[in-house]
Amino acid sequence: MLERVIDNLISNAIKYNDADGKIEITVYDMPNGSGLRIRDHGPGVREEEKSLLFRPLFRGANAHMASGNGPWLSVVRRIMSIHGGDVFLRNTSSHGLELTLVFSDAACPDRMRG
Repeated sequence: MLERVIDNLISNAIKYNDADGKIEITVYDMPNGSGLRIRDHGPGVREEEKSLLFRPLFRGANAHMASGNGPWLSVVRRIMSIHGGDVFLRNTSSHGLELTLVFSDAACPDRMRG
């Protein structure tokens, strides 16, 4: 399931990215887990829509820019919750959207082995 989550988030970053933009993917350690950040350089999301994007069937104002069925971020949040993690999004100061998956140590047993 986590592979599909990551695949979908990268696919969305590509769909909504500027034509000449790049996708940035960063993996990092945190005190009690790990993070995966996916950033595009597209239009971002309207501030008033950010929390709504996690509701099933909600599609933001930029949905016309790419095909898709809409409910995926609510599924992502649920899958991350099942695995002891969460998902966050924010518009970047320059241009684009940044999605961060946070995995707890419990969700990453290989990490705990050192």
